Amino acid sequence: MKDIDSDYNIYYCREDRDIGEDVLEKLQDDGIDANSRAVDPLFVDPKNGDFRFKPGSPALKMGIIPINLSLIGLRTKK
Repeated sequence: MKDIDSDYNIYYCREDRDIGEDVLEKLQDDGIDANSRAVDPLFVDPKNGDFRFKPGSPALKMGIIPINLSLIGLRTKK
């Protein structure tokens, strides 16, 4: 992974927060993701597929721009 250009990402595993922290630490040791964070992105309701960010989400504070998820995936032609 030393050959990638990656930064300003969030690494998080709900079941085990150490996973996100460990992955980010390894990447940063390799000189990647210097400005990324291992934090809860604060999704509205991920268990039910609502991946919008709650107000105060660290993703929003980092400048991650939300996308309209309804435009993703297969759709019928009109």
